[in-house]
Amino acid sequence: IKTDLTAGERQLLINEASVMQALNHSHIIKLHRCVETSDHYFYTLDFVRGTDLFAYMNKRGFLEEHEASWLMKQLLEAVEYVHSTGIIHRDLKPENVMLECNARGEICGLKLIDFGLACYSDDKAALASRAGTLNYAAPEMVGGAEYGAGVDVFALGCIMYFMIRGRPPFYSEDQFIIAKKTCDCEYEMDNDDFFMNVSDECKDLLRGLLMRSAKDRLSVASALTSDWIQKGEMLKKYHNKNREKFDLNRFI
Repeated sequence: IKTDLTAGERQLLINEASVMQALNHSHIIKLHRCVETSDHYFYTLDFVRGTDLFAYMNKRGFLEEHEASWLMKQLLEAVEYVHSTGIIHRDLKPENVMLECNARGEICGLKLIDFGLACYSDDKAALASRAGTLNYAAPEMVGGAEYGAGVDVFALGCIMYFMIRGRPPFYSEDQFIIAKKTCDCEYEMDNDDFFMNVSDECKDLLRGLLMRSAKDRLSVASALTSDWIQKGEMLKKYHNKNREKFDLNRFI
């Protein structure tokens, strides 16, 4: 209902519809129809039976590497396609990743959602503003510098870290501390006992995605060719290693 929306909320809806009409990919929520009346906006979207990645993580604590690799491959493919259209998502986070379930309740894939903050890579005004969610924001965005599609790459690294570790890489109850850790790219891995039971291939990919400087980060295409993404079967040897050692309640 239009009267229930602020001017800003209306603009987000209009922007989201405009962006989504340009997208058509199996791992991205599809906008089939958009109708505006004098009182309402009506959107017809894919129906996704399942839950979002954040809710799924809250139940699991953290994911086994072979499952996280399978999900990250689909997410990387979705973002690679988005970038190929000249669009930057700007709000990649677990809450914006829907996990599809089959009739037996098993996860069978994912779809990227929520393009309300998305913009085109030539939109200088949008790319001069902060957007998204602090826990998944890139250093250049947090610091108020010029940015581009690299902010999505950094967010993908944060999501991957969250899936593996059970918490974001720049975690704190204090937003100022999160911002400082992000700008300094200060996250725990080498000195974290948890990562002793995580594959070198996983840690290498995380380092490549979470580089402080956008120009030093892996491209999405390069991430897709990494051993951690391409050789998921080998990751099954790490299955349950951390679940045997760690109390899941620490991560929920």
